[in-house]
Amino acid sequence: MQRRKGDNHYYTSADYHALYTSGELTPLAVVETLLPLVRRDVTPAGKHSTAFLESQVDIIRAAAEASTERYKNGQPLGPLDGVPVAVKDEVHIT
Repeated sequence: MQRRKGDNHYYTSADYHALYTSGELTPLAVVETLLPLVRRDVTPAGKHSTAFLESQVDIIRAAAEASTERYKNGQPLGPLDGVPVAVKDEVHIT
C-alpha cells in the first residue's frame, strides 16, 4: 500500500473505502497493522501504547473480519465500514 503524498502521510476515510472496495487492502489487514502500535499487553510495548488504556482486541478483530467479509461480498455498510477509529478514554460512552 502506498502512502498518501503530502506532509501528513495519513489516509482519509475515503482512501480506506476506495482501497477496501478495490480489494487492495482489507479492514483486517489494517487492524493487524495498527494493533501492535497501540497495545499495552505486548512486549515490547507499541509505539503509541501509552496513549491507550485498553484495546479490546477480540472485539476489534471480529469487527474487522466482519467488515472484510462485507467488502469481499460487495456489501459494505457504508463509506465508514472498516475505517479505523480510536475512542479515547476522555469520551463518555454509554
